[in-house]
Amino acid sequence: MKTVILAGGRGTRLWPLSRDDYPKQFLPLFDGKSLVQRSIELFSRISEVYVVTSKSLSPYFTYAVSGISTDNVIAEPEPKGTAAAISLAISRVGDEDLLFVPSDHVLGQDFLDLIKRTNPNEGEIVLFGYRPDSPSTAYGYIEVDGNGRVLSFHEKPDAERARTYMESGKYLWNMGIFLMKGSTGKEAIRKYLPEVHKVVFENGGKGYEAMKEVTFDYGVLEKHDKLRALRYTGEWHDVGSWKSLYQAMDKDENGNVLKGEVLALNTRDSLITSANRLVAAYGLTGISIISTMDAVLVIPTDLSEKTKDIVKVLGAKKVAHESPKIYRQWGHYTILEEGERYKVKKLWVAPGKSLSYQMHYHRAEHWIVVKGTAKVIHDDEEKLLVENEGFYIPKGRKHRIENPGRVPLEIIEVQTGEYLGEDDIVRF
Repeated sequence: MKTVILAGGRGTRLWPLSRDDYPKQFLPLFDGKSLVQRSIELFSRISEVYVVTSKSLSPYFTYAVSGISTDNVIAEPEPKGTAAAISLAISRVGDEDLLFVPSDHVLGQDFLDLIKRTNPNEGEIVLFGYRPDSPSTAYGYIEVDGNGRVLSFHEKPDAERARTYMESGKYLWNMGIFLMKGSTGKEAIRKYLPEVHKVVFENGGKGYEAMKEVTFDYGVLEKHDKLRALRYTGEWHDVGSWKSLYQAMDKDENGNVLKGEVLALNTRDSLITSANRLVAAYGLTGISIISTMDAVLVIPTDLSEKTKDIVKVLGAKKVAHESPKIYRQWGHYTILEEGERYKVKKLWVAPGKSLSYQMHYHRAEHWIVVKGTAKVIHDDEEKLLVENEGFYIPKGRKHRIENPGRVPLEIIEVQTGEYLGEDDIVRF
């Protein structure tokens, strides 16, 4: 068996931490570890692990995620839904028992034990469902008979219908996890999604960007006739909202989850995080406050699913949809301040990585090393800089920064000039 982690989502309900270019699966939410990192570590105990993600997110696996070879990272040219992502994985991994899991789930050892005892039959897709412990409207539901045969699928219901589902004992929350042979998945995609099959399996991916987006649940599972659902009752959190994240995290004696510089007085059962400033709260109950460099979200935790409505409005306005940290193959940078004719950045360069060899027509750059060692290539000459040393790059000079060390390199960069746009770069 091999495990395929699906890690291409946007995570809009965890805004403002989760952004288009830095989605929730890469956020260091659990003791400095991201959801995708935890998933890789968990499933590596029982199988070889592959990850499907988008091309724009694949750089994270070169320095921000460990425990997986970059050869096992499958990059989609463009996100086209789980049906396309699963097809791409099957085309790469081949005809073995394949376990597909979302990257944003927190699972325990009990789930691995269940997987070890499960073998899909020929032509069968095995689903995993969680026994409802509340009338949740946040999950889809699977109706099953006494033998585990899947009878029907139901989208996220209203509260009244969710209570009916829970009380009947016939329904499970759809965990979005399934196990099948690669050949079973390939044949099902050929049968139910011929366009996807043609692009991925026959044309080698040509035309991928032009495909319609479709989920594997809707495109395949709801039509397939050999489905079995296994009931799971161990540790599971689908970290899809601030409420579910709050439920998955350790709390203090007041039921609070506090991260960063936070002062909470007479406050209970709340989630408060701060990235770069003091957040003080008084007299709150059941509230989530998420403070980042460029945005603050305040919302009742029970209504945190509605964060997606905020993101929809902001997305139309092109506001706060990208991270204030800009991520690149070599690391990331943050704009600390900018004004007329100047911009100040903080650059973080991963060990062994380098920026491109480049030149700017309209700006000069001043660099100061604040951590690590920098190798500066300047008009084909090399110079090593250590902490507290600086370097000046005039306009029109070729240059590159490398991190030859084993620790991250941090540099303060001050740009000056008449034009400071990111498109003023000539690469060599």
